[in-house]
Amino acid sequence: MDMAYSELPDDVEIVANEQGRFEPRSAERDVRIGVPRTTPESARVACLTYLNVRAAMDRAGAALRGAGTYPPSQYTREQYERACDELGLMRLPDSVCRSSGDVRFEPPEHDAETIVIGSLAQRRRWGLLAEERRQRQDFEKDLVRLPGFYSHGLTREQYEKACAWIGADPAPERRITALKAACYEQEEIGDMVELPLILAKWRATGMYKERRESAP
Repeated sequence: MDMAYSELPDDVEIVANEQGRFEPRSAERDVRIGVPRTTPESARVACLTYLNVRAAMDRAGAALRGAGTYPPSQYTREQYERACDELGLMRLPDSVCRSSGDVRFEPPEHDAETIVIGSLAQRRRWGLLAEERRQRQDFEKDLVRLPGFYSHGLTREQYEKACAWIGADPAPERRITALKAACYEQEEIGDMVELPLILAKWRATGMYKERRESAP
């Protein structure tokens, strides 16, 4: 990948803060590097890396941006490959992009090219998650259209039929409440909820209705 900066621009200087640590300052551009560094050289490297990463991501965004629109933050496979090609970087398979979410890319552990590769992969990961959510929503719509199916409470028979339809093993009744709690936990943290957990949540509602109806 071609680097936009081999040295810091003239308007950027490395200064010591009140704690005796070092960070870049500039009146003309954003040079925030996060945590100040312990030496002037490490601050210089961090700033240079930041500037090169930002320039590369701006270049990739410009290649994908339509007239008068912002560059996408979630890449389709086509957009991801176009961004990689624009910067002369290798394309990673979706299986690798999917696993990039747990990695923090930052200097000095990573150089500018590695950070850009990771940033593009993470945007593809976000695109994959968005695509999977749309597919899941469509799947759930098809699921609730099944004859006799009610998402506001499943009988045991309906629950077992729905599990068979998605190829999942039905959980025993004693585990339904724990699976419902796991479903809510995934919903709260924004994860894409697994279908068996959704079915278990609906079965838990059905069990509650059954207990209420059988109560004296």
